[in-house]
Amino acid sequence: MNITITRYRISFCADNDMHLPSYAGSALRGMFGHALKSMACPTANGRSCRCQGDCLYRTLFDPPQSHTHDRKQDTPPPFIIEAHSLPRHIRAGQTAYFYMTLIGKVAHSEQMMIELAWRRALSVGFDQKVKTKATAKFIGMSKFDSPFDSPIKPMPSTALILDLLTPTRIQHHGKLLNSQDLTASLFCQALMRRYVQLSAVYGDKPDDDELKSVYQDIENVTGECYLSYRAWSRFSHRQHRVIPQDGLVGRIELHGVSERLYHYLHLGQWLHIGKGTVFGLGQYQLR
Repeated sequence: MNITITRYRISFCADNDMHLPSYAGSALRGMFGHALKSMACPTANGRSCRCQGDCLYRTLFDPPQSHTHDRKQDTPPPFIIEAHSLPRHIRAGQTAYFYMTLIGKVAHSEQMMIELAWRRALSVGFDQKVKTKATAKFIGMSKFDSPFDSPIKPMPSTALILDLLTPTRIQHHGKLLNSQDLTASLFCQALMRRYVQLSAVYGDKPDDDELKSVYQDIENVTGECYLSYRAWSRFSHRQHRVIPQDGLVGRIELHGVSERLYHYLHLGQWLHIGKGTVFGLGQYQLR
């Protein structure tokens, strides 16, 4: 698993009363993108980044599509914003924090620029339903944990339980899976697709024999899903419309997990799973 992954805690102090949306990951991502573009993109005054080469905004925030098996596919950005820890209301003078996970060497090498972007983003703030814009003072960005620094828990002798913390959107053959369609094996397959894609772009190409063995292990996995549907949407300033981001929350019990697969499930707690991971969707925790 030769890919660099680190979760950072970003702390701030509110300048005024802040009224955050039910899940602030999308708003924070938008703030970060605007700030990064204004600092790092040569075409920052344009409506969209037209750079084809060395543009840090393009590299970090909007990476170009990749070509796989003679078809184009979206390239996931090398970061994840986790905002589920933020309260809905933050009073003026109150400190709060959220998390940002960086993936790959390039994102880690640009940590100073990322910090400056967050400093600017928080000072500019974001619009609220009230007239006052929500702004804050950046306090710091400090390393919180990493899947390779965090001791992996012993694998339980009975069922392995995963708690889905944020709405999880997993597709299979182009269809978004609901609570009746999602199975333990489909969950594990989606996890491996996520890992393989990130590794191919931001790490070393996964070993084919290793992947073949993991997928064989997945065939032996069974389990039960205790999931419910959670409605959530975000407003896209680029598309000028509200985009549904509904997903599944709850818990999944896995049986027959191999030691090898268990290590990938541990890693997935930092990588998330499914669609919308850049906003922090698809976050789960093992217990």
